[in-house]
Amino acid sequence: MYLNDIFTVPVNLAGLPGISIPQAMMLKDIH
Repeated sequence: MYLNDIFTVPVNLAGLPGISIPQAMMLKDIH
């Protein structure tokens, strides 16, 4: 759960959904 918090906390501070970061990283890996 700690690793999940690392991704979700900064995004929650920005007001964005937490799942947006993993998706963005996946999109960069695909291209």
